[in-house]
Amino acid sequence: MNLREMFEFDLHSGEEINGMTRFNGHYLGEGEEDSQVIIFDNGNLYILKDEEVVKKIDGNDEFFIDKHIVKAIYGFLELNPALREKYNYIESNYQDNIEFCGDPKDEKRGSYILVRIVLNRQSKKIEISNIMIPLELKHNGFGKKLIFEIYKIAQKHKYKLYLVEMVESFYNRMVKRNAKIILPNDIVEITNDTKL
Repeated sequence: MNLREMFEFDLHSGEEINGMTRFNGHYLGEGEEDSQVIIFDNGNLYILKDEEVVKKIDGNDEFFIDKHIVKAIYGFLELNPALREKYNYIESNYQDNIEFCGDPKDEKRGSYILVRIVLNRQSKKIEISNIMIPLELKHNGFGKKLIFEIYKIAQKHKYKLYLVEMVESFYNRMVKRNAKIILPNDIVEITNDTKL
């Protein structure tokens, strides 16, 4: 398929729900030099110039690693209703800083932060600086499972995953689980040997 055929396919296909296929939703924006940027629900991005499709970036591309992480967190919460009740809001300051927390409009949820992530695309690193599981939900393995979901994305795109700015007790638990020490008492790397 050429670029135009791929674009038409994405435009006229979509997720099947209850035996019906809906058209892919999309977002339209302005690009550089009078081009248009179209992002479909399936993640594929197209750049059009003078109504010609000039570029496609597949939704699974490393370029969208931030969106992959956000999608994985939402998926993780869907599978864990106890957490889903507390967390429902992604805040992204630029696309390389992701913070998942309670809805800031909800006073009871607004103070909760589940995870804080910083991406460094140049050095291909993902840093998790905060994982805060509410006291009443601790010791259910939620933190380790969430780290594992993010690690799978890091592996797929050949990024390294670091846990940074940890409290001493969490640092010690991660070292006992074979996380690789990068900076003593501060930074560990999650590897295939880490038992999550």
